[in-house]
Amino acid sequence: MAKDTGIPNGGRLLADLRMMLSQISWFVPLLIFVFSVNVLHA
Repeated sequence: MAKDTGIPNGGRLLADLRMMLSQISWFVPLLIFVFSVNVLHA
């Protein structure tokens, strides 16, 4: 049972990484949009 603990930890780490990437992929277009709006107003 002790050997199996490494696999769920790696899977959870991968899931956290994918969730972080999904949050970044949602945040980056928003950041670009805000930046482009600032440039247009300037």
